[in-house]
Amino acid sequence: MNSQEHCHSRNISVQCFYVNDKTMTVEGSLKDERFFKSEVQKSDEHREKDTIHHIVVKMDVSLPQLNILSISAELPKIPNEACYGAKNSVEKLVGLQIKHGFTDAVRNLLGNSEGCAHIMNLILSMGSASVQGAWSALSRRTSQGNLPGIDESIMINSCWLWREDGPLATKIRENQSAMNK
Repeated sequence: MNSQEHCHSRNISVQCFYVNDKTMTVEGSLKDERFFKSEVQKSDEHREKDTIHHIVVKMDVSLPQLNILSISAELPKIPNEACYGAKNSVEKLVGLQIKHGFTDAVRNLLGNSEGCAHIMNLILSMGSASVQGAWSALSRRTSQGNLPGIDESIMINSCWLWREDGPLATKIRENQSAMNK
C-alpha cells in the first residue's frame, strides 16, 4: 500500500459580478498552502506549515467586448518581501481584450522576469472565467429586455468547439450571411 502525505495545495477562485450593461468586475484569488514545516532550499530559513502565497486580483472588463478597463493586485501573503515588486506589473494588461490569443499576450507581458508566475496563472484563470461570466451576464433577461449579447467572434479559435471550421463558427457565419441578404 502506498502511503501519501498531503504536502501542497493550490486553490484558485474566480467570481464575476455584473455591474451594468457595459461593465463586469472579475475578482480572483490564489492560495498556495504548505502542510508541514519545511526548509527553504539552500538557505538556513525554515518555514512553518502555512499559507505561502495569497494573491488577489481585481479587474473591470467591458461588456460585451471583454477589454480590461482596470486591474489591480494585492499580495496579502507572500514568501518574500521582494515579491511586492511584481504587484504593479498587472497594469500592463489594461486595454488587452480577452479573446483568442489572450494567454500568449499575458505570458508575454507577465511571464519570466516581467512579472510573477503566480499572478500570471491567476489572471489566466480569470480570463477564461470572464468569458463565462460575460455569457451569463449578457444572456439573462432583465425587466428592460434582453441585454446585448457577447460578440461571438471573440470566441473563434478559443477552443475545440469554437474552432474556425467548427459547428458554432460555421453557424455564426451562416447567420451573419443570412442577415446581410
